[in-house]
Amino acid sequence: MRALKKDFITTTTRVLPHSTFRLYLQAELARRCSTNPQYSLRSFALQLKIDHSTLSQILRGKRLLSDRVISKLGKRLALDSSTIDAFILQEKLRSVEGRSTQGEIRQLAHDTVSLISNVFHYTILELIRLPEFKPDSRWIARVLNLTVDEVNLAIARLLRLGLLEMVAVDKWVDKSGPHVTTLEDFSHAAIHHLAQQVRKLSSMGVSQGTHARRERHATTIPIKRERLEQARQVLAKIELELIDCLATSDEYDDVYQLEIKIYPITDLNNQEDK
Repeated sequence: MRALKKDFITTTTRVLPHSTFRLYLQAELARRCSTNPQYSLRSFALQLKIDHSTLSQILRGKRLLSDRVISKLGKRLALDSSTIDAFILQEKLRSVEGRSTQGEIRQLAHDTVSLISNVFHYTILELIRLPEFKPDSRWIARVLNLTVDEVNLAIARLLRLGLLEMVAVDKWVDKSGPHVTTLEDFSHAAIHHLAQQVRKLSSMGVSQGTHARRERHATTIPIKRERLEQARQVLAKIELELIDCLATSDEYDDVYQLEIKIYPITDLNNQEDK
Protein backbone atom coordinates (compact mmCIF):
# COMPACT_ATOMS: atom_id res chain seq x y z
CA MET A 1 0.00 0.00 0.00
CA ARG A 2 1.32 3.39 -1.00
CA ALA A 3 2.17 5.94 1.69
CA LEU A 4 -0.60 8.41 2.49
CA LYS A 5 -0.21 12.17 2.15
CA LYS A 6 1.06 14.01 5.20
CA ASP A 7 -2.38 15.30 6.23
CA PHE A 8 -3.73 11.74 6.35
CA ILE A 9 -3.39 9.34 9.26
CA THR A 10 -0.66 6.97 8.17
CA THR A 11 -2.45 3.64 8.64
CA THR A 12 -5.72 2.48 7.14
CA THR A 13 -8.35 -0.06 8.00
CA ARG A 14 -7.62 -3.55 6.72
CA VAL A 15 -9.72 -4.42 3.65
CA LEU A 16 -11.74 -7.61 4.01
CA PRO A 17 -12.94 -9.63 1.00
CA HIS A 18 -16.63 -9.34 2.00
CA SER A 19 -16.47 -5.60 2.75
CA THR A 20 -18.18 -3.09 0.50
CA PHE A 21 -16.63 0.28 -0.23
CA ARG A 22 -19.28 2.06 1.84
CA LEU A 23 -18.63 -0.21 4.84
CA TYR A 24 -14.90 0.31 4.34
CA LEU A 25 -15.42 4.08 4.51
CA GLN A 26 -17.49 3.67 7.69
CA ALA A 27 -14.78 1.59 9.34
CA GLU A 28 -12.04 3.99 8.25
CA LEU A 29 -13.94 6.99 9.65
CA ALA A 30 -14.51 5.13 12.93
CA ARG A 31 -10.81 4.28 13.14
CA ARG A 32 -9.72 7.86 12.54
CA CYS A 33 -12.21 9.24 15.07
CA SER A 34 -11.01 6.75 17.67
CA THR A 35 -7.36 7.68 17.18
CA ASN A 36 -7.91 11.45 17.03
CA PRO A 37 -10.41 13.12 19.42
CA GLN A 38 -10.62 16.16 17.11
CA TYR A 39 -11.44 14.13 14.00
CA SER A 40 -14.94 14.29 12.49
CA LEU A 41 -17.01 13.54 9.40
CA ARG A 42 -16.17 17.02 8.11
CA SER A 43 -12.45 16.30 8.58
CA PHE A 44 -12.78 13.06 6.63
CA ALA A 45 -14.71 14.81 3.85
CA LEU A 46 -12.12 17.59 3.69
CA GLN A 47 -9.27 15.11 3.29
CA LEU A 48 -11.21 13.15 0.68
CA LYS A 49 -11.96 16.44 -1.14
CA ILE A 50 -15.70 15.79 -1.13
CA ASP A 51 -18.64 17.71 0.31
CA HIS A 52 -19.44 16.52 3.84
CA SER A 53 -23.18 16.17 3.10
CA THR A 54 -22.38 13.99 0.08
CA LEU A 55 -20.06 11.85 2.18
CA SER A 56 -22.77 11.54 4.85
CA GLN A 57 -25.26 10.31 2.23
CA ILE A 58 -22.72 7.77 0.96
CA LEU A 59 -22.04 6.44 4.46
CA ARG A 60 -25.78 6.13 5.18
CA GLY A 61 -26.45 4.34 1.90
CA LYS A 62 -28.55 7.21 0.57
CA ARG A 63 -26.32 7.81 -2.46
CA LEU A 64 -25.12 5.24 -4.98
CA LEU A 65 -21.41 4.82 -5.56
CA SER A 66 -20.35 5.14 -9.18
CA ASP A 67 -17.14 3.66 -10.60
CA ARG A 68 -15.68 7.15 -10.83
CA VAL A 69 -16.43 8.01 -7.19
CA ILE A 70 -15.01 4.72 -5.89
CA SER A 71 -11.89 5.18 -8.00
CA LYS A 72 -11.43 8.82 -6.92
CA LEU A 73 -11.94 8.18 -3.20
CA GLY A 74 -9.95 4.95 -3.32
CA LYS A 75 -6.94 6.75 -4.73
CA ARG A 76 -7.23 9.47 -2.10
CA LEU A 77 -7.19 6.73 0.53
CA ALA A 78 -4.04 5.33 -1.15
CA LEU A 79 -5.69 2.00 -2.01
CA ASP A 80 -3.94 -0.01 -4.68
CA SER A 81 -5.57 -0.39 -8.10
CA SER A 82 -6.53 -4.06 -7.60
CA THR A 83 -8.39 -3.24 -4.38
CA ILE A 84 -10.21 -0.35 -6.07
CA ASP A 85 -11.17 -2.59 -9.00
CA ALA A 86 -12.50 -5.21 -6.56
CA PHE A 87 -14.67 -2.60 -4.83
CA ILE A 88 -15.99 -1.40 -8.21
CA LEU A 89 -16.83 -4.96 -9.27
CA GLN A 90 -18.55 -5.66 -5.96
CA GLU A 91 -20.67 -2.53 -6.34
CA LYS A 92 -21.75 -3.71 -9.80
CA LEU A 93 -22.71 -7.12 -8.39
CA ARG A 94 -24.71 -5.47 -5.63
CA SER A 95 -26.61 -3.44 -8.23
CA VAL A 96 -27.49 -6.59 -10.16
CA GLU A 97 -28.79 -8.44 -7.11
CA GLY A 98 -31.21 -5.72 -6.07
CA ARG A 99 -28.97 -2.89 -4.97
CA SER A 100 -27.69 -3.18 -1.44
CA THR A 101 -30.45 -5.04 0.40
CA GLN A 102 -29.28 -8.65 0.07
CA GLY A 103 -25.61 -7.73 0.40
CA GLU A 104 -26.28 -5.67 3.52
CA ILE A 105 -28.32 -8.45 5.13
CA ARG A 106 -25.49 -10.92 4.50
CA GLN A 107 -23.00 -8.44 5.96
CA LEU A 108 -25.16 -7.91 9.07
CA ALA A 109 -25.56 -11.66 9.53
CA HIS A 110 -21.79 -12.07 9.23
CA ASP A 111 -21.31 -9.27 11.78
CA THR A 112 -23.73 -10.93 14.22
CA VAL A 113 -21.91 -14.26 14.03
CA SER A 114 -18.61 -12.48 14.66
CA LEU A 115 -20.06 -10.57 17.63
CA ILE A 116 -21.42 -13.70 19.27
CA SER A 117 -18.29 -15.74 18.53
CA ASN A 118 -15.77 -13.22 19.87
CA VAL A 119 -16.26 -12.05 23.45
CA PHE A 120 -14.16 -8.91 22.99
CA HIS A 121 -17.11 -7.20 21.24
CA TYR A 122 -19.08 -7.39 24.47
CA THR A 123 -15.99 -6.42 26.45
CA ILE A 124 -15.61 -3.23 24.40
CA LEU A 125 -19.14 -2.21 25.38
CA GLU A 126 -18.32 -3.01 29.01
CA LEU A 127 -15.29 -0.71 28.80
CA ILE A 128 -17.45 2.13 27.47
CA ARG A 129 -19.45 2.07 30.72
CA LEU A 130 -16.35 2.70 32.81
CA PRO A 131 -15.57 6.30 33.90
CA GLU A 132 -11.92 5.86 32.86
CA PHE A 133 -12.85 4.73 29.33
CA LYS A 134 -10.94 6.39 26.49
CA PRO A 135 -12.55 6.51 23.02
CA ASP A 136 -9.30 5.46 21.39
CA SER A 137 -8.86 2.16 19.57
CA ARG A 138 -5.18 2.03 20.56
CA TRP A 139 -6.13 2.35 24.23
CA ILE A 140 -8.79 -0.36 23.84
CA ALA A 141 -6.26 -2.58 22.04
CA ARG A 142 -3.78 -2.25 24.91
CA VAL A 143 -6.41 -2.97 27.57
CA LEU A 144 -7.82 -6.04 25.79
CA ASN A 145 -4.50 -7.25 24.35
CA LEU A 146 -5.80 -7.02 20.79
CA THR A 147 -4.41 -5.50 17.62
CA VAL A 148 -5.67 -2.08 16.57
CA ASP A 149 -7.11 -3.65 13.40
CA GLU A 150 -9.13 -6.13 15.47
CA VAL A 151 -10.51 -3.30 17.59
CA ASN A 152 -11.40 -1.16 14.55
CA LEU A 153 -13.22 -4.04 12.87
CA ALA A 154 -15.08 -4.80 16.11
CA ILE A 155 -16.12 -1.14 16.42
CA ALA A 156 -17.34 -1.13 12.81
CA ARG A 157 -19.48 -4.24 13.48
CA LEU A 158 -20.98 -2.73 16.63
CA LEU A 159 -21.79 0.47 14.74
CA ARG A 160 -23.42 -1.36 11.81
CA LEU A 161 -25.69 -3.38 14.09
CA GLY A 162 -26.61 -0.31 16.11
CA LEU A 163 -25.11 -1.64 19.34
CA LEU A 164 -22.73 1.31 19.54
CA GLU A 165 -23.28 4.97 18.76
CA MET A 166 -20.63 7.66 18.44
CA VAL A 167 -22.52 10.70 19.70
CA ALA A 168 -19.30 12.72 19.43
CA VAL A 169 -15.66 11.89 18.81
CA ASP A 170 -15.10 11.82 22.57
CA LYS A 171 -18.44 10.26 23.55
CA TRP A 172 -19.41 6.69 22.70
CA VAL A 173 -22.73 5.23 23.84
CA ASP A 174 -23.52 1.58 24.50
CA LYS A 175 -26.86 0.93 22.74
CA SER A 176 -27.18 -2.75 23.62
CA GLY A 177 -29.66 -1.93 26.38
CA PRO A 178 -29.68 -1.45 30.16
CA HIS A 179 -30.49 -5.09 30.84
CA VAL A 180 -27.47 -6.50 29.01
CA THR A 181 -25.26 -7.60 31.89
CA THR A 182 -24.01 -11.00 30.70
CA LEU A 183 -22.55 -12.46 27.53
CA GLU A 184 -25.80 -14.37 26.97
CA ASP A 185 -27.75 -11.10 27.22
CA PHE A 186 -25.36 -9.59 24.68
CA SER A 187 -25.95 -12.47 22.25
CA HIS A 188 -29.71 -11.96 22.50
CA ALA A 189 -29.27 -8.20 22.00
CA ALA A 190 -27.12 -8.76 18.90
CA ILE A 191 -29.72 -11.09 17.38
CA HIS A 192 -32.50 -8.63 18.25
CA HIS A 193 -30.64 -5.77 16.56
CA LEU A 194 -29.99 -8.00 13.54
CA ALA A 195 -33.72 -8.73 13.26
CA GLN A 196 -34.51 -5.01 13.48
CA GLN A 197 -32.01 -4.14 10.75
CA VAL A 198 -33.21 -6.96 8.49
CA ARG A 199 -36.84 -5.87 8.88
CA LYS A 200 -35.86 -2.31 8.02
CA LEU A 201 -33.86 -3.36 4.96
CA SER A 202 -36.55 -5.80 3.83
CA SER A 203 -39.28 -3.17 4.07
CA MET A 204 -37.10 -0.80 2.04
CA GLY A 205 -36.64 -3.53 -0.57
CA VAL A 206 -40.37 -4.18 -0.74
CA SER A 207 -41.16 -0.46 -1.04
CA GLN A 208 -38.72 -0.22 -3.96
CA GLY A 209 -40.07 -3.36 -5.65
CA THR A 210 -42.72 -3.74 -8.33
CA HIS A 211 -46.20 -3.07 -6.93
CA ALA A 212 -47.75 -5.39 -9.51
CA ARG A 213 -46.09 -8.36 -7.81
CA ARG A 214 -47.80 -7.66 -4.48
CA GLU A 215 -51.32 -8.62 -3.46
CA ARG A 216 -52.98 -7.00 -0.48
CA HIS A 217 -56.50 -7.58 0.79
CA ALA A 218 -58.10 -6.13 3.92
CA THR A 219 -61.57 -5.96 5.40
CA THR A 220 -63.21 -4.59 8.54
CA ILE A 221 -65.84 -6.62 10.41
CA PRO A 222 -67.69 -6.34 13.74
CA ILE A 223 -67.01 -9.31 15.99
CA LYS A 224 -67.91 -10.56 19.46
CA ARG A 225 -64.86 -10.91 21.68
CA GLU A 226 -65.79 -14.43 22.74
CA ARG A 227 -65.45 -15.53 19.11
CA LEU A 228 -61.87 -14.24 18.73
CA GLU A 229 -60.34 -17.63 19.52
CA GLN A 230 -62.50 -19.27 16.85
CA ALA A 231 -61.36 -16.62 14.36
CA ARG A 232 -57.72 -17.25 15.23
CA GLN A 233 -58.15 -20.98 14.66
CA VAL A 234 -59.73 -20.36 11.24
CA LEU A 235 -56.89 -18.01 10.24
CA ALA A 236 -54.26 -20.51 11.39
CA LYS A 237 -55.92 -23.20 9.28
CA ILE A 238 -55.99 -20.91 6.24
CA GLU A 239 -52.30 -20.11 6.71
CA LEU A 240 -51.36 -23.80 6.82
CA GLU A 241 -53.47 -24.54 3.74
CA LEU A 242 -51.76 -21.72 1.82
CA ILE A 243 -48.33 -22.99 2.81
CA ASP A 244 -49.21 -26.53 1.72
CA CYS A 245 -50.60 -25.20 -1.56
CA LEU A 246 -47.69 -22.93 -2.46
CA ALA A 247 -44.62 -24.66 -0.99
CA THR A 248 -45.02 -27.86 -3.01
CA SER A 249 -41.34 -28.40 -3.80
CA ASP A 250 -37.81 -27.25 -3.03
CA GLU A 251 -37.73 -25.23 -6.26
CA TYR A 252 -38.75 -21.58 -6.22
CA ASP A 253 -38.30 -18.38 -8.23
CA ASP A 254 -38.85 -15.79 -5.50
CA VAL A 255 -39.55 -15.49 -1.79
CA TYR A 256 -42.75 -13.79 -0.64
CA GLN A 257 -43.98 -12.67 2.75
CA LEU A 258 -47.40 -13.87 3.91
CA GLU A 259 -49.09 -11.84 6.66
CA ILE A 260 -52.41 -12.65 8.31
CA LYS A 261 -53.47 -10.16 10.97
CA ILE A 262 -56.49 -9.59 13.16
CA TYR A 263 -56.52 -6.69 15.60
CA PRO A 264 -59.08 -4.31 17.17
CA ILE A 265 -59.58 -0.83 15.77
CA THR A 266 -62.10 0.14 18.48
CA ASP A 267 -62.48 -0.39 22.22
CA LEU A 268 -66.22 -0.02 22.65
CA ASN A 269 -66.46 -1.79 26.01
CA ASN A 270 -64.27 0.87 27.61
CA GLN A 271 -66.12 3.86 26.16
CA GLU A 272 -68.53 5.66 28.44
CA ASP A 273 -70.85 6.57 25.58
CA LYS A 274 -71.50 3.44 23.51
